[in-house]
Amino acid sequence: MSRATWFQSGALIFATTMAACHSSPRAEGDLPRPSNPELKRLFDADQAARSGPIEGVDFEALARENRVQRTRVNALAADSLLWTAKDFYHAAIIFQHGPDSLAYEQAHRWARRSEALDSSNAAARWLVAAAWDRYQMSRGAPQWFGTHTTRQGGVGRVLLYSLDTTQVTDLERVHRGVGTLAALRTRLDTINRRLGFP
Repeated sequence: MSRATWFQSGALIFATTMAACHSSPRAEGDLPRPSNPELKRLFDADQAARSGPIEGVDFEALARENRVQRTRVNALAADSLLWTAKDFYHAAIIFQHGPDSLAYEQAHRWARRSEALDSSNAAARWLVAAAWDRYQMSRGAPQWFGTHTTRQGGVGRVLLYSLDTTQVTDLERVHRGVGTLAALRTRLDTINRRLGFP
C-alpha cells in the first residue's frame, strides 16, 4: 500500500467510523457531551494491568480480561456511545493490546478518529503510527514509522523491527512523535550500550 493509498484509506476509515459511531445531533446551545465514563474505567483497567513489572504479569489472565474489555468496547461503539476524542483514544488503546491484525486495524481507525476530533493530542497522533506499525507487523509486513523494536536472537541487541523507509517521511514521523530515523537509531545505540552491547 502506497503512502497516498494509506491516507486515502484513512479518509475512508474516517468516514466509515463517523457513520458507525455518530451520536444523535445536539440541539443548538446544548453543551458538548462528556467522555464516556465506562470507557474510561475500561481504559484505566487496561493500563493498570500493565503498570507493574512484566515478571509479575499473568498473561493468560490478561488475555481473558482484554477479550472482555474489547467485547464491551465493541458494544459501546455499536450503541453509538463513543463521543469524544478521549473516547476514541481509550478504545484505540484497548484494541492496540488485542491479539491480531483485526484488533490493530480497529485501533488504527479509532486513533485516527481521535486525532480528527482533537489534533492537539500528541498521544493520539503517536497512536495512529504505533497502531499502523503493529497492524503491519501482524501481517508479516514491515512497519512504516519505527515505533516497534525487536531483540536480536530474542536476547541480543535491540533493533528496529523491519522498516519500510519509503512509505512516510521523517517529517511525518516527527509530527507523530516518533522522531527521525537518525534519532531512533541513536536512541537504540544508547540502549544497546547500556545493555552492554557494542
